[in-house]
Amino acid sequence: MRTTKTLSAPPLPSPSLSKPSAGGRTDATASGASETSPATGPFFTVRQIAERHPAFGVRTLRHWITNAAPRHAWKDRRAVILPGNGFDTVMVRVGRRIFINEAALLAWLARGSTQGSKLDR
Repeated sequence: MRTTKTLSAPPLPSPSLSKPSAGGRTDATASGASETSPATGPFFTVRQIAERHPAFGVRTLRHWITNAAPRHAWKDRRAVILPGNGFDTVMVRVGRRIFINEAALLAWLARGSTQGSKLDR
């Protein structure tokens, strides 16, 4: 007769944002979260944002996501770094999933994403 063992993981500590850690920072800052990331507000997937705002297609949102961070490219046989469009301040990546803060998206659009445009050059 076989007996099966059930393995259980130890309980995870509950995060408390008000309790400072050893370095004097709160747990959210100590865990590596940056101040520029959207930490509050309603988050939606790419498809949900496209449904809520018909002006933004899924392909447009994915284009903004792809060009969010600075990236390497070749120009005139030289390696150059293309600037990002700043969309990384609007989204949060959790594994492969991407969540977009709706309020931060609208604010990003209001201030304009001219960082990587040809008008700046």
